[in-house]
Amino acid sequence: MWKIVIALAVVLSVPVQALSLEEQIANVAHVENQQEAQRLSEQRAMEKAKREAAQLAAKIEADKRRSAEAVARKKAEERKRAQAVANQKKAEAAQLELLERMRAEDERLADKKRDQDYEDLKRMIEIEELRAELAMKKAKAQRADEYIDRDLERQDVSIEGHRARNDVTQSEADATRVLADGASELMKKEGEARVEANSGLFN
Repeated sequence: MWKIVIALAVVLSVPVQALSLEEQIANVAHVENQQEAQRLSEQRAMEKAKREAAQLAAKIEADKRRSAEAVARKKAEERKRAQAVANQKKAEAAQLELLERMRAEDERLADKKRDQDYEDLKRMIEIEELRAELAMKKAKAQRADEYIDRDLERQDVSIEGHRARNDVTQSEADATRVLADGASELMKKEGEARVEANSGLFN
Protein backbone atom coordinates (compact mmCIF):
# COMPACT_ATOMS: atom_id res chain seq x y z
CA MET A 1 0.00 0.00 0.00
CA TRP A 2 2.74 2.37 0.83
CA LYS A 3 4.31 1.81 -2.56
CA ILE A 4 1.11 3.02 -4.22
CA VAL A 5 1.15 6.15 -2.06
CA ILE A 6 4.71 6.82 -3.10
CA ALA A 7 3.77 6.37 -6.75
CA LEU A 8 0.90 8.83 -6.41
CA ALA A 9 3.21 11.27 -4.72
CA VAL A 10 5.65 11.02 -7.56
CA VAL A 11 2.92 11.50 -10.14
CA LEU A 12 1.40 14.41 -8.26
CA SER A 13 4.80 16.04 -8.00
CA VAL A 14 4.78 16.47 -11.78
CA PRO A 15 3.20 19.76 -12.88
CA VAL A 16 -0.48 19.20 -13.60
CA GLN A 17 -0.57 21.46 -16.58
CA ALA A 18 2.12 19.33 -18.27
CA LEU A 19 0.17 16.03 -18.25
CA SER A 20 -3.38 15.12 -18.95
CA LEU A 21 -5.46 13.02 -16.66
CA GLU A 22 -5.02 9.95 -18.84
CA GLU A 23 -1.30 10.40 -18.86
CA GLN A 24 -1.23 10.80 -15.14
CA ILE A 25 -3.32 7.64 -14.72
CA ALA A 26 -1.06 5.86 -17.15
CA ASN A 27 1.97 7.01 -15.26
CA VAL A 28 0.45 5.79 -12.01
CA ALA A 29 -0.33 2.44 -13.61
CA HIS A 30 3.18 2.30 -15.01
CA VAL A 31 4.64 3.04 -11.63
CA GLU A 32 2.40 0.43 -10.07
CA ASN A 33 3.42 -2.07 -12.73
CA GLN A 34 7.05 -1.32 -12.09
CA GLN A 35 6.53 -1.66 -8.38
CA GLU A 36 4.62 -4.93 -8.86
CA ALA A 37 7.33 -6.14 -11.16
CA GLN A 38 9.88 -5.14 -8.53
CA ARG A 39 7.86 -6.88 -5.86
CA LEU A 40 7.52 -9.99 -7.95
CA SER A 41 11.23 -9.88 -8.74
CA GLU A 42 12.06 -9.46 -5.08
CA GLN A 43 9.59 -12.21 -4.18
CA ARG A 44 11.12 -14.51 -6.79
CA ALA A 45 14.56 -13.60 -5.56
CA MET A 46 13.46 -14.25 -1.99
CA GLU A 47 11.84 -17.57 -2.97
CA LYS A 48 14.97 -18.48 -4.92
CA ALA A 49 17.08 -17.55 -1.95
CA LYS A 50 14.78 -19.62 0.27
CA ARG A 51 14.99 -22.54 -2.17
CA GLU A 52 18.74 -22.21 -2.34
CA ALA A 53 18.89 -21.93 1.44
CA ALA A 54 16.61 -24.97 1.75
CA GLN A 55 18.74 -26.84 -0.78
CA LEU A 56 21.87 -25.78 1.03
CA ALA A 57 20.33 -26.79 4.33
CA ALA A 58 19.22 -30.09 2.77
CA LYS A 59 22.71 -30.59 1.34
CA ILE A 60 24.26 -29.74 4.69
CA GLU A 61 21.81 -32.09 6.39
CA ALA A 62 22.52 -34.79 3.83
CA ASP A 63 26.26 -34.23 4.30
CA LYS A 64 25.79 -34.39 8.05
CA ARG A 65 23.72 -37.54 7.68
CA ARG A 66 26.29 -39.10 5.35
CA SER A 67 29.07 -38.04 7.67
CA ALA A 68 27.17 -39.41 10.66
CA GLU A 69 26.48 -42.62 8.76
CA ALA A 70 30.14 -42.83 7.78
CA VAL A 71 31.15 -42.23 11.39
CA ALA A 72 28.59 -44.80 12.52
CA ARG A 73 29.88 -47.30 9.93
CA LYS A 74 33.44 -46.60 10.97
CA LYS A 75 32.54 -47.04 14.64
CA ALA A 76 30.59 -50.19 13.78
CA GLU A 77 33.59 -51.52 11.85
CA GLU A 78 35.88 -50.58 14.72
CA ARG A 79 33.53 -52.30 17.17
CA LYS A 80 33.38 -55.28 14.84
CA ARG A 81 37.17 -55.39 14.60
CA ALA A 82 37.47 -54.91 18.34
CA GLN A 83 34.92 -57.69 18.90
CA ALA A 84 36.78 -59.91 16.45
CA VAL A 85 40.04 -59.20 18.27
CA ALA A 86 38.34 -59.85 21.62
CA ASN A 87 36.83 -63.08 20.29
CA GLN A 88 40.22 -64.12 18.94
CA LYS A 89 41.89 -63.38 22.26
CA LYS A 90 39.08 -65.18 24.07
CA ALA A 91 39.44 -68.18 21.76
CA GLU A 92 43.22 -68.17 22.24
CA ALA A 93 42.78 -67.90 26.01
CA ALA A 94 40.26 -70.77 25.95
CA GLN A 95 42.64 -72.83 23.83
CA LEU A 96 45.53 -72.10 26.17
CA GLU A 97 43.34 -72.99 29.14
CA LEU A 98 42.33 -76.22 27.42
CA LEU A 99 45.96 -77.02 26.64
CA GLU A 100 46.90 -76.26 30.24
CA ARG A 101 44.13 -78.52 31.53
CA MET A 102 45.22 -81.25 29.12
CA ARG A 103 48.85 -80.85 30.24
CA ALA A 104 47.80 -80.95 33.89
CA GLU A 105 45.65 -84.02 33.19
CA ASP A 106 48.54 -85.69 31.36
CA GLU A 107 50.84 -84.94 34.30
CA ARG A 108 48.21 -86.24 36.72
CA LEU A 109 47.79 -89.42 34.70
CA ALA A 110 51.56 -89.78 34.41
CA ASP A 111 51.94 -89.33 38.17
CA LYS A 112 49.08 -91.78 38.73
CA LYS A 113 50.73 -94.26 36.38
CA ARG A 114 54.07 -93.84 38.14
CA ASP A 115 52.35 -94.31 41.49
CA GLN A 116 50.48 -97.31 40.11
CA ASP A 117 53.68 -98.77 38.66
CA TYR A 118 55.41 -98.19 42.00
CA GLU A 119 52.53 -99.83 43.86
CA ASP A 120 52.53 -102.72 41.39
CA LEU A 121 56.28 -103.15 41.78
CA LYS A 122 55.98 -102.89 45.55
CA ARG A 123 53.16 -105.43 45.54
CA MET A 124 55.19 -107.71 43.27
CA ILE A 125 58.18 -107.46 45.60
CA GLU A 126 55.94 -108.18 48.58
CA ILE A 127 54.47 -111.16 46.75
CA GLU A 128 57.95 -112.42 45.87
CA GLU A 129 59.03 -111.93 49.49
CA LEU A 130 55.96 -113.83 50.64
CA ARG A 131 56.69 -116.56 48.13
CA ALA A 132 60.29 -116.76 49.32
CA GLU A 133 59.14 -116.79 52.94
CA LEU A 134 56.58 -119.50 52.17
CA ALA A 135 59.19 -121.48 50.26
CA MET A 136 61.54 -121.14 53.22
CA LYS A 137 58.83 -122.18 55.64
CA LYS A 138 57.87 -125.02 53.34
CA ALA A 139 61.51 -126.14 53.13
CA LYS A 140 61.81 -125.92 56.91
CA ALA A 141 58.55 -127.82 57.29
CA GLN A 142 59.76 -130.40 54.79
CA ARG A 143 63.04 -130.76 56.64
CA ALA A 144 61.10 -130.98 59.88
CA ASP A 145 58.86 -133.61 58.34
CA GLU A 146 61.92 -135.49 57.14
CA TYR A 147 63.42 -135.27 60.62
CA ILE A 148 60.16 -136.38 62.14
CA ASP A 149 59.95 -139.21 59.62
CA ARG A 150 63.48 -140.29 60.41
CA ASP A 151 62.74 -140.07 64.10
CA LEU A 152 59.55 -142.02 63.62
CA GLU A 153 61.47 -144.54 61.54
CA ARG A 154 64.01 -144.86 64.35
CA GLN A 155 61.19 -145.21 66.82
CA ASP A 156 59.50 -147.76 64.55
CA VAL A 157 62.75 -149.70 64.28
CA SER A 158 63.13 -149.52 68.04
CA ILE A 159 59.52 -150.57 68.51
CA GLU A 160 59.90 -153.36 65.97
CA GLY A 161 63.05 -154.49 67.70
CA HIS A 162 61.31 -154.36 71.01
CA ARG A 163 58.40 -156.21 69.55
CA ALA A 164 60.74 -158.77 68.05
CA ARG A 165 62.45 -159.18 71.38
CA ASN A 166 59.07 -159.48 73.05
CA ASP A 167 58.05 -162.01 70.47
CA VAL A 168 61.23 -164.02 71.08
CA THR A 169 60.68 -163.80 74.79
CA GLN A 170 57.08 -164.79 74.34
CA SER A 171 58.09 -167.63 72.07
CA GLU A 172 60.65 -168.81 74.57
CA ALA A 173 58.09 -168.51 77.34
CA ASP A 174 55.56 -170.40 75.24
CA ALA A 175 58.13 -173.08 74.47
CA THR A 176 59.07 -173.36 78.11
CA ARG A 177 55.44 -173.53 79.05
CA VAL A 178 54.81 -176.19 76.41
CA LEU A 179 57.78 -178.15 77.61
CA ALA A 180 56.66 -177.72 81.16
CA ASP A 181 53.15 -178.76 80.28
CA GLY A 182 54.48 -181.76 78.31
CA ALA A 183 56.73 -182.80 81.13
CA SER A 184 53.92 -182.40 83.60
CA GLU A 185 51.58 -184.41 81.39
CA LEU A 186 54.23 -187.04 80.94
CA MET A 187 54.88 -187.20 84.61
CA LYS A 188 51.15 -187.36 85.22
CA LYS A 189 50.76 -190.19 82.75
CA GLU A 190 53.74 -192.00 84.25
CA GLY A 191 52.23 -191.57 87.70
CA GLU A 192 48.91 -192.87 86.50
CA ALA A 193 50.65 -195.79 84.85
CA ARG A 194 52.52 -196.53 87.99
CA VAL A 195 49.34 -196.31 90.00
CA GLU A 196 47.65 -198.70 87.64
CA ALA A 197 50.60 -200.98 87.71
CA ASN A 198 50.68 -200.96 91.44
CA SER A 199 46.98 -201.53 91.57
CA GLY A 200 47.42 -204.63 89.44
CA LEU A 201 49.96 -205.98 91.81
CA PHE A 202 47.64 -205.74 94.74
CA ASN A 203 44.72 -207.30 92.90
